[in-house]
Amino acid sequence: MMGRRNQVQEPQAKRGSKTEGKNHYDQSQDAGAIRRLILGCMIGIPVGLALGVPIASALSRIFPDEIIAIRDVRDKELTPRQYYHLYEILEARRALQLTTLPERFMEDLDVAQHIHWDGPSYPKYDFDPHKESYAISTAELVQILFGNNAGYFISTISNTTDLLAAGIFDPNERMLTVESNGDPNSQWARFVMVHEGVHAGDYRLMFPETVLPLDKLFEVTATVNQVMKRTTELPNLFFNSETMYHIPSFRKNIGRTVVEQFRQDPNLEGINTTGYGVFLGILEIMMREQQVSSYNEITYNKSVCYRIGKYLFEQMQSGMVELDGDLLWQYQQYFEGASIEVVADAISKAIMFPDSINWDEKMTHLAVQFFSALRDKPLSREDFLHKMEHFHSHRAAERHIFETEIQSATLLEEVTEDPSDRGDSVVEEGGSETVQPTLESPTPAEGENVGDVAAVQDAVRTEKEITRQYWDLIHFGTPIPMPDVVTKKRQEEFAEYIECFRTVYKAYPMVFVATVADDLAFDPPYLHMWETDNVAFAANPQYIWNLVENPALLRDENVRLSDFTRILKNFINHPEFQKASKAQTQKARFKLSQRDLRDNPVLAKIFRLTGPAAA
Repeated sequence: MMGRRNQVQEPQAKRGSKTEGKNHYDQSQDAGAIRRLILGCMIGIPVGLALGVPIASALSRIFPDEIIAIRDVRDKELTPRQYYHLYEILEARRALQLTTLPERFMEDLDVAQHIHWDGPSYPKYDFDPHKESYAISTAELVQILFGNNAGYFISTISNTTDLLAAGIFDPNERMLTVESNGDPNSQWARFVMVHEGVHAGDYRLMFPETVLPLDKLFEVTATVNQVMKRTTELPNLFFNSETMYHIPSFRKNIGRTVVEQFRQDPNLEGINTTGYGVFLGILEIMMREQQVSSYNEITYNKSVCYRIGKYLFEQMQSGMVELDGDLLWQYQQYFEGASIEVVADAISKAIMFPDSINWDEKMTHLAVQFFSALRDKPLSREDFLHKMEHFHSHRAAERHIFETEIQSATLLEEVTEDPSDRGDSVVEEGGSETVQPTLESPTPAEGENVGDVAAVQDAVRTEKEITRQYWDLIHFGTPIPMPDVVTKKRQEEFAEYIECFRTVYKAYPMVFVATVADDLAFDPPYLHMWETDNVAFAANPQYIWNLVENPALLRDENVRLSDFTRILKNFINHPEFQKASKAQTQKARFKLSQRDLRDNPVLAKIFRLTGPAAA
């Protein structure tokens, strides 16, 4: 049973918190002094350790919580520009209640001193034959973003088959994958490429073999942290938006973390007295809405956790709510995690869709500064923005025409029992005779060959067949072909799991997107958020796609079919499941048909033409 489990005691009077009444040092004089000192030095006087001591001392007075980290950095004998970037990092992070210097930055300092990039480096392709136009376009665009340094950040450019992602950057493999639907030169395609390119250059996604040289490490870290700060300052955008990418997830996680700690410790250590009062005030509202009489009876579902997190973060920005201890550490992890996507979104929108951020001059400056720091030869702001706005790969456009013609012809093929009969008369069921047109493959374009055509055709047919098997399995429970290596027992376990998935999917169609971090649509009102997340994890459509694409994976005993089936059965057997499913289904179908499929390119990709679209 997935109902409420741990009961909490009603809270006692709130004791003082370590964050309560913090005596903040008046830093205005030190801040002005350090700016003058550093900027004065930047005309060409080297700092070295001697001048670095008073600068570090001033920084320590401005940022007393960072004394040890500042001393560690000081010992690197920094240049004036590096000290100024250090100030920018500390200033931005204090405004965001991030009390430590970035972990990745500190870890990379020693290695970065010995990193030198010698000569150009370029990524390689790894694309499906019928998607190669996107590889060509992406390779040319990252050349603008990174210049001849592109290969230091991206080792491979590939196309994604992920159902829920427009693009992915894998920091372990340094692989950039982009979606491959539509025009590879479109503004949307370029936006996705730039977004993933930001990930490739983000210092937080660097690993030992791709550490930035010291100068670039300071500059990129300062720029990223200034972008993070700016995303909290723009009204109705980024961290102040209701729907901006990764913000719902960020707010849900803050709310969930505070709730889980409250259920264990009703006095909620780690939040100041004012913040504690704010939190209890929110719970009073939830009690009235849910018509319950105690905090114990509240169902902390996604929407409740979201609202708690949203309001607490707003009050943190205003200075009313301050966190400490484990709550502060958890908040910092969530903020850093969300900001990886938010920073990529902010920089790519400043470059590709500046109107969507109200032409914010500071954000545009930071976006250009970010890529300028990563290039081998900086471009002027005007040249960079002009190249991005007018980017068009002629090679990609020609290849895309070639691919599209072959795909169209292949998808329209009429499959008969005897392939040699294609183009001859065929007797249909019922005895009527019709003539089937003969479909001829397009003539290979210049630079292409017959082998290219065959490879594209094979890839299209394979993708089409996997897609058909997938939706037949989801809609009708049609078994997929199983290789001999999969035992009968495992096949039966898979069939049982799919049947449970289909039962949940029929009642709650939006479970299909429940693993998307920002999802708020799949939110059974009778489950706590952590219980809902377990159901979503067990009903992951990408997991099923992977098994349809490669059924041999089922022979691996680590494939958790029994665990997932148990979770889904518990959900189905919940006494509220049947009662709530009808209303939830109607609501979800309306959203799918009226809004999501029209406006959301990710959902459009998921549901395609054969998916459970507008009913």
